[in-house]
Amino acid sequence: MNKSLFLLIWLSAVLAMAHLSGCGGDDGAISSDGDSDSDSDGDSDGDSDSDSDADSDSDSDSDSDSDSDGDSDSDGDGDDCEYTCSNHCASINGIPMSGECPGEQKCCDLGDSDADSDSDGDSDSDGDSDSDSDSDGDSDGDAEGDFVIDKSTSSKIPTVGIVKWSLEGVSKIDEATIEFGQDNKYGMEAPVDLEEANYRTVLLGMKSETDYHFRIVAKSGGKTYTSSDQTLKTGPTLSLEKPRIDVKQAGKTNDGFLVLASYSGGMGGQNPQGLIFDNDGDLVWFYQAKTLVDSTRARLSYDGKWMAVVPVNNGGNAGSIALCSIDGEETKQFNLTGAAHDLTPTDDNTFVFLEYSAGGGGGMMGMSSACAKAVEVDLDGKTNLIFDSAQVWTNDCHGNALRYSEDDGLFTMSEYNHNEIAAFDKQGKLKWVTKNNGLWQAQHGHHLVDGNHLLVFNNGGNLGQMNSTSIALEFTVDGSGNLTKVFEYSVNGLGTPTLGDIQRLPNGNTLVSYSNSAIIHEVDSSGSLVRSWDFGKTAFGYVVWRPTLYGPPIDLSM
Repeated sequence: MNKSLFLLIWLSAVLAMAHLSGCGGDDGAISSDGDSDSDSDGDSDGDSDSDSDADSDSDSDSDSDSDSDGDSDSDGDGDDCEYTCSNHCASINGIPMSGECPGEQKCCDLGDSDADSDSDGDSDSDGDSDSDSDSDGDSDGDAEGDFVIDKSTSSKIPTVGIVKWSLEGVSKIDEATIEFGQDNKYGMEAPVDLEEANYRTVLLGMKSETDYHFRIVAKSGGKTYTSSDQTLKTGPTLSLEKPRIDVKQAGKTNDGFLVLASYSGGMGGQNPQGLIFDNDGDLVWFYQAKTLVDSTRARLSYDGKWMAVVPVNNGGNAGSIALCSIDGEETKQFNLTGAAHDLTPTDDNTFVFLEYSAGGGGGMMGMSSACAKAVEVDLDGKTNLIFDSAQVWTNDCHGNALRYSEDDGLFTMSEYNHNEIAAFDKQGKLKWVTKNNGLWQAQHGHHLVDGNHLLVFNNGGNLGQMNSTSIALEFTVDGSGNLTKVFEYSVNGLGTPTLGDIQRLPNGNTLVSYSNSAIIHEVDSSGSLVRSWDFGKTAFGYVVWRPTLYGPPIDLSM
């Protein structure tokens, strides 16, 4: 083969190699400069640029691109190929491609498998591996901190959510809440107790067997950290008849929760239970206090972390108080023989209950006729006598209802047989006794509002008058117990011979509970019906309304 033909074949091979190089290959060249290499620049390497490496670009690495890494592309990631893909072209710099990869080449976006312009594997434009636009590894949208979240539902009450969490890199949380609801608009809020281990927080008021969303919002040093949206699903609840709700005046209702104790009393035979129903009538919390007989009152503690249930215990010889933590995971029972009928939370985070003594002169139907005491019990079971109603009514007594007014620092006790209500303070000092003068007969539930308005549920007859009409009453009351009637509500033929309750609501409406009839009415200040609940066979004892299941009960501060 002559020299000319050989040179022609060699040159054709070099050009073909340059054409097929694609990703990762350097172009070949013939030197025309004056140095000792074979390129056409003025340095001593074998490329055509002015640096000291062996490629043809102007950087100091050995590839053919213009960055300072060791590959042949320009994205700075160290991979040899600027564009890679499987089967079909996905995108180039965020621009979707279709069809097969051209020739032997592959295409990608800077060496990753997504459609953005960075070098990670997600779909945002930052350099981390999550789906937000910040530079950390979480999805909360901030520039620091990573939420670590553990979520579950209570093994005892499956409608209760339990969230434990931490925020990495943040040493002190100033305040935090958990927003939750049936979609990512949330709508409900749980306060976080920063003293709880792992910031453990319970999510309350959720419907059974329903998907819920939640997110954590924490503040520290003026910065706000928000977790990504989380989900959990609640479990089943008790099988109880759902109350029928009839709204008569839309927009005028007080939306919230009803807390009550089921009361068999010959009306349905349910196990004693503390129950919470939401605004739709769904049962969202329950406690089966099977050790009690015929519960009449269920109340949340002042801090909202415990539910206490007390039995009717008319004889004063079979009482106790059962407590259940709001997450259902812990229970307590205080064997307090005389505990009966009613109890109230206080702002000392204790409960005060009515205590009967057995006997006392032979009350009807096995009832104790001894005068009731008001006794305080703390969450460890330690008791303290506050008030003995024998200083007011010496015999033939039946104390049946007890309330506390935080703003006034007063307790009020209803005395059924004497048709009177007494007020006393935390030190047991008597403040006043109502002068009834025939204004009602056989009352139970009552509510002191603003220190000088007394709401009374008048049963309207004794135990033998089963068809009596019960009446909701409101009076002004002075420091001597004098009464002036300012409000009355009743429905002919609707009543309850035992129990019954009444509560003033925030917008001025009044909640009237007909226990034995299993009916509740919400009425406005003019006495017009706003809404009714019919619980069917689920008769109940006393009832309290709450706008939220967190924090102090609102009836104490009305």
